[in-house]
Amino acid sequence: MLRTTGPFTDHDFGGRGRTGPLRGSTLVGRLRFAGRSMASSLGSFWMFPRIPWRTYNHLVFTRARWIEGRRQWAPWFFAETAMLRDSQQKLHLLPIETKEALHHFDRDYSASPNVGEKDRHRLLGNSWHLGVATEILRFSLMYGVRTLPGPCAPEALDVSKLRDLASAEKLAGQHPLSMQRQPEMCDHVDMQPASDMWEHWELSASAVHPLYQRPHLDPAIELTLQRLLRFPADQLADFRGSVIRDIAARKVQMQGATRVWFDSLPTHVQAAYSLPDGDIVQIPLFISLLRGCGYPDADALEASLSRGFPVLGPVDPSPGWRPRLDERYDHPISAEAFRDLNEAYVRQKLLQGRVDPEWEALLTEVIQEVKLGRMTGPYRAPAHWPRQCVPIASHSGFTECLELQGEVRVANAFSVVQQGSDGSRKVRRCEDYRRSGHNSTIHVQDIPAHDDINRYVQILLRLVAAGHETQVWCQDLWAAYRQFPLERPSDAFALILTPWGPSLWQHGVLPFGGASSVWCFNKCVDALTFLARSLLLILLIHFVDDIGCPDAGHSASSSFRFFSALCDLLGMRLKPSKAQPPASKHKLLGVLLEITAEGIRLAPAPDRVSKVLEMIQAALEENILEPVVAQRLTGKLNFLCTTLFGQAAASAMKPLYSRAHDRNDQDHAQLNGPLRCSLVSLKSLLQHAQPRWVPFNPESHASAVLYADAFFELGDRKFGLSDEPPDSWFSTSSRRYKNGWGFVVRSGSTTRFASGTVPSDVLCLFTSRRAYIYCLEIFGQVIAALTCRDILPQCWIGFCDNTAGKAALVRGYGRDANINNLLACFWAVAQRLGWQPHFEWVPSDCNLADPFSRGDCSIGHERGWSVLRNEADAFWPIFKRVATDLEYALEGAPGDLLNLSWAFE
Repeated sequence: MLRTTGPFTDHDFGGRGRTGPLRGSTLVGRLRFAGRSMASSLGSFWMFPRIPWRTYNHLVFTRARWIEGRRQWAPWFFAETAMLRDSQQKLHLLPIETKEALHHFDRDYSASPNVGEKDRHRLLGNSWHLGVATEILRFSLMYGVRTLPGPCAPEALDVSKLRDLASAEKLAGQHPLSMQRQPEMCDHVDMQPASDMWEHWELSASAVHPLYQRPHLDPAIELTLQRLLRFPADQLADFRGSVIRDIAARKVQMQGATRVWFDSLPTHVQAAYSLPDGDIVQIPLFISLLRGCGYPDADALEASLSRGFPVLGPVDPSPGWRPRLDERYDHPISAEAFRDLNEAYVRQKLLQGRVDPEWEALLTEVIQEVKLGRMTGPYRAPAHWPRQCVPIASHSGFTECLELQGEVRVANAFSVVQQGSDGSRKVRRCEDYRRSGHNSTIHVQDIPAHDDINRYVQILLRLVAAGHETQVWCQDLWAAYRQFPLERPSDAFALILTPWGPSLWQHGVLPFGGASSVWCFNKCVDALTFLARSLLLILLIHFVDDIGCPDAGHSASSSFRFFSALCDLLGMRLKPSKAQPPASKHKLLGVLLEITAEGIRLAPAPDRVSKVLEMIQAALEENILEPVVAQRLTGKLNFLCTTLFGQAAASAMKPLYSRAHDRNDQDHAQLNGPLRCSLVSLKSLLQHAQPRWVPFNPESHASAVLYADAFFELGDRKFGLSDEPPDSWFSTSSRRYKNGWGFVVRSGSTTRFASGTVPSDVLCLFTSRRAYIYCLEIFGQVIAALTCRDILPQCWIGFCDNTAGKAALVRGYGRDANINNLLACFWAVAQRLGWQPHFEWVPSDCNLADPFSRGDCSIGHERGWSVLRNEADAFWPIFKRVATDLEYALEGAPGDLLNLSWAFE
């Protein structure tokens, strides 16, 4: 017999609070995990990571014990560190009593007459640790609810004393704008939780689609909006003008201090802040205003602006940015590793000697940058380089190479040919800071804050709800990253290979392509945005250097004019050619936004669509998509897809984001199955793009919900799609499994239902376990939507109880080409119909379609709902061809599916 030395106390488990002691009888001597006593190791055992089962599968002794145990548990159960030793050193699986104690449950807590021993183990394995849950709840109750001063504090909203710069600084300093961003949450239906099927059905009648929910703004925008709407409209322009005049006066007062500051700067920093008209960027004035408004990071920003920003190494966090949740920048390479990597990279480029076809354009742009003080050169090559660098004999002033001072770090320049906004051919200079190793040295802890099209829409909706007419204006910062200096120019050299030899140039300002440039530049623009909101009550937002303002009609003209004046005073110049004065229709981030009396219309800009289609077509023809190209493509597609296509684009964009973050070389840049399907799907979506409509009064629009479910039988067992899948799976016979699907659709006062089965000749195309379950779930949703398309509005909600199927519909394409084609077909149909569906998970016992999928339609008949009278046979020939023909799935199948007619009675 095995016996414990217990009972154990709470401290034996390294925990606190209530515990269930190990009483009773079952183990002999001290229990040990991996050779340590239970009392000393339980705390670490709870935190022991679940290594993937394949890892344990390759450990000989673990595998032997697993096989001896008839494989009834996952292999990690049989790892030595997860088992108990008795006094004879024999290993034992954890008994149920031990697991209950480890979870802080009372003995026999999981015992039930209807629950077997194996199910008790499974339930405990999937349960929350009671002690952890108790601590989280205690912590939340003690510290999670606090009353904080925020945008709605009465004193923060008092604008009655605003007259000039002094009064504006006083209000902003006493109640500074919060830099915190609204938490990024997944879109969910606004609906009360339900405890059973009928309660869920009743509550879903008032469920609100994510697109129709009340917008939640960032605290700083909310407070600025409230102040703006409380300020007398007829005095707003005079107030802003007074603030600008006072800033101009302060600029004059600070001339001496600014000159002393400027003279103390390194030469390359002085060059960066010297403007073409002889003026300089007013950094001391900028910092003075920020301090007056309570900006939380003024000292650190002043130091960075004075000495320059890093291009290598750690980048300091910015106030209010969300923390990173991935590990992409958590493991930077060392300075020594970077030096070796960069030298090998440069040597390879020099020996290859590949001259860019647009080298003349690259060289011309660099020479222009030198004349503006942003770069210097050309330079001699270091002595150990295999080739010497050459001067530029064709341009006066560049006929001799400068001497280098110390070591250099280099990135190769290359061209990207694009179509300009005016339709002309445009050559952009890029530098490969990824392969050069620069970006591998970066360590960051947060994510730059960006305002996309949805932010414009949310602010406009709030303004309209407050009873105001609205307009939008846009500006673009001149030179963008290149307005701000580098800390160490020796870390950022550019190499241009010409027909006469390599040419070496040094950056003095933030370079395009450097990962750190994104963080450093956005930090500066965030501060400028903070200043405009605090002092001028301007609802300013930005995406990198694209600045805009969704504004109230009475404010737009003066906010546009006085923001330009503020930038001019600070020396942060704007591009006159990119200025878009206040209007109800503008092109923003590749999207045409139009404000009408009833709502907002969003449509793709034709030139942006044309550029993206060219890039997609080139990738498909060459069968290659390098990560750097994928990054540019995702940047161009981001606004179009998330704004116009919703979840349709989200599913197609996933493989593209994966490639954009890939660190493999060009040799590994060939298109895989999911990526090719993604590109073809995006191409089809863009070719058939339709405007998206956002109504100001969504309550007037009909709501609709769709419940779908499916099941299959394996022998004498029935599996719902939300159930744990069977342990054994036979792909050759799965096509013959009995299956069923069913749906219930409600739109307004109309409710429809249907049920049926998927033929074996269709299922044979989806024979892997994962694909089989996916396809049943997708078939249920697709059949329901297509047969009821005449009553479905633009925005509808689809409920499904299979998380894997929902993920396939929403998150993207996987390795199964047939499923990819089916998904692509569905989203192509949704795009043709202008649908914006939102799929939401529902517990199986709350899914009204569950009995319908099993052929029990009594609920529908008893309530007089309309039943589908057609057989679903017309679908199957189309879906069979869709599974094996992607082009047909995107171009032919949508039309064929929409030509089918359906009758309900």
